[in-house]
Amino acid sequence: MVGFRAKDNVVFLADCLSSRETLEKYRVSFLTDVKSYLETLRQALNMDAAMFIPSHAEATADIRDWAQYNMDTVHS
Repeated sequence: MVGFRAKDNVVFLADCLSSRETLEKYRVSFLTDVKSYLETLRQALNMDAAMFIPSHAEATADIRDWAQYNMDTVHS
């Protein structure tokens, strides 16, 4: 999994995060390395950017609550 930061400080997160709707319906996406996935989410929690663009959800300027929700879902 990769993400990209553009020169305008917009971060494309690819499939790093699942939307709340997806998590509420399916709980957790297919994970092959839970430890690395949780580390990726921890990194997302601490990222600052002008905008975050995920693959399958709305763009947002603040990713913290969303990243935490994804982490909480993995732990539940």
